[in-house]
Amino acid sequence: MFEWLARFSLAHSKLMIAIWLVLAVASIPFALNAADPLKVGGFTSDDTESSMVRDVIENDLGYSPSSMIVVYESDTLDARDPLFQEQVEDSLSRVGELDFVEDVITPSVDSSLISASGEIAYAIVGLDLPPEEAQRDVPEFERALVGQPELTFLVAGAPAFYADIETASQRDLRRAELIALPIALIALLFVFGTVVSAAIPLVTGGAGVVVILSAVYWLAHVTDLSIFVLNLATMLGLGLAVDYALFVTSRYREELRRNGNDVEAAVIASITTAGRAVFFSGMAVLIGLSGMILFPLMFLQSVGFAGVVVVAISTLTSLTLLPAILAIVGTRVESLSIGRLGGLAVGSAGGDGRWYRLAIGVMKRPVIVAVVTISVLVALGLPFRDANISSPDATILPQDLPSRQGFDLLSGEFSGGEISPFVIALQFGEDTSSQERLAIASHVESLARSDQRIERVQGPTVFADELSGVPASVRFQARLLLEQLGVNTQLDRLWTGDEAIILAFPVAPANQPENKELLASLRSIPDTDEARVLVGGGTAEIVDVVDVIYDRFPVVAGVVVVTTYLILLVLFRSV
Repeated sequence: MFEWLARFSLAHSKLMIAIWLVLAVASIPFALNAADPLKVGGFTSDDTESSMVRDVIENDLGYSPSSMIVVYESDTLDARDPLFQEQVEDSLSRVGELDFVEDVITPSVDSSLISASGEIAYAIVGLDLPPEEAQRDVPEFERALVGQPELTFLVAGAPAFYADIETASQRDLRRAELIALPIALIALLFVFGTVVSAAIPLVTGGAGVVVILSAVYWLAHVTDLSIFVLNLATMLGLGLAVDYALFVTSRYREELRRNGNDVEAAVIASITTAGRAVFFSGMAVLIGLSGMILFPLMFLQSVGFAGVVVVAISTLTSLTLLPAILAIVGTRVESLSIGRLGGLAVGSAGGDGRWYRLAIGVMKRPVIVAVVTISVLVALGLPFRDANISSPDATILPQDLPSRQGFDLLSGEFSGGEISPFVIALQFGEDTSSQERLAIASHVESLARSDQRIERVQGPTVFADELSGVPASVRFQARLLLEQLGVNTQLDRLWTGDEAIILAFPVAPANQPENKELLASLRSIPDTDEARVLVGGGTAEIVDVVDVIYDRFPVVAGVVVVTTYLILLVLFRSV
């Protein structure tokens, strides 16, 4: 097969290059818009306890699927000042007219949205779409906000965070391309030693990346793909193209010297040897990345789908376009030498080159080399024991983006978990009396309030500090009476009669280790015949996703190992 590919590329080299040129040019419009159909998010699974809690609060208590957070501050007004709160209301006057807005909670309705220092306050705007989809509405939402003479504001929350992730990803990708391409060219010059041979991998890589991005664009119309595949497609596509071209071009130059500048013999020998290695290497990488598709999380599946596309197209360019280019370039591959500074990839037929001496040195001391190599690898891997596996949050964003700035403001004036509380859902049994239900809710609230890792608690019986010493049923009835008199105490967001919601706002941000310990403590509250206890929220979603990954990992690893072994079995024809 490989000899046939080589001979076909030799016989139809101009046709092969023309086909790839047309394909690359036709792909440019789609490649330039590859980000449009891609999605953000994909870090949640429907088969987790945190997902069950999310369903409860959205379906039974009317919580919005996502929320915008508008953070306000003023140089002249205290956030507790009525004028401050009036301007907050005025700034949001047009927001309620937006089709995707469900509700608005302002500091005048919920005083807990005002910081203790009075420096800042924030409003919560509920949206009718999950954050992954609502992020497309962020620009329209920002346009609807009305500027105020004495207030400044920032838009934060999950939709804004996802919108800024897309902005940062595209910006970082452009920066990476501007940095990576010149570095790659310089490295290739030192490796190959001539300008022509160094340019070949960049030509094949550039053509491959354009086609890859076009394929990603169309694939995203068939299945959900994460915005992160842009970085994967570009960097991995270029990296594989350079890697594979290094193998084939280096072998081609050696064969030229060995066969007296016979271009046809050199191309055939290169593809049947180095090309064969590239093909099986590509298959091994492809299988490894395709294993990611087995994870039930969109962002990991995206890596799998995009990885298959990247490796397949990169391998194809190396086995079709690259030999055609070599056939056209011929012996000019050695043109424009940079002298003694380059040529790291140039082998020596006489058995006295640097790579020959390195190989002989390794074979003379295999045990020492193995021990040193393994020791270095283990040393490099040891820090992973303390890795804090987490989902992304606003802290991964550059500090010049609005959602990061809003997050930092909230974290500085409120607790670290102000916008990612623990959500404790109590589902009561049919035979549980109203008094028992209130007693259970009050007991769980007390457990949460007594934990020093929790800053504050909201619940159906947490109401009016002046009534903290009276029974839970009295506090609840007082709150219920105010609701009947037209005072909005937001009881409907915490109580349905059959279910109760308790919000526990932790001191630390959601992804901190102490919150994971706190989650374990909250989830240790036992279920009873009277009530079932479910715990969700920001930390819970992070922990649940990591658990899903670890649970599925043995299956994925097993499939990858077995299929990779079968590929290598075919390559080496030996068990």
